[in-house]
Amino acid sequence: MMKTNKDEEMIQLFASRLSQAMELAGIIPADLARMTGISKSMISMYASTNHEPKQNNILKMAAALGVSPAWLMGADDTNELLETLKNDPDVRMVAKISGTLTEQGKKDLRKYAELLRNQRDRMSQD
Repeated sequence: MMKTNKDEEMIQLFASRLSQAMELAGIIPADLARMTGISKSMISMYASTNHEPKQNNILKMAAALGVSPAWLMGADDTNELLETLKNDPDVRMVAKISGTLTEQGKKDLRKYAELLRNQRDRMSQD
């Protein structure tokens, strides 16, 4: 099956967004490989438009980068998280750390974040 111009455009957009999300998260292909279990060479191929990613790999990369799969594939032109990552170094740091955690570590991080939010909400009600 031959790729159409539309297919090529979508692959290029995916590569651009993958590179942008990695840059904003402060990670390189080797980091994303560790976070997702996808080989570093495959991630480099995705980022250089040399290969079309499989759906399960798109899902893994989007989760690791904290973006939606739809955005990564070219939909949803604006993404609040990317703006936050770009403008808030603390959020970038947390995103980078969370990508290295186990699933249990991520659950614990979410619980802690919820605890902090609840404390803030209670304080603002007083």
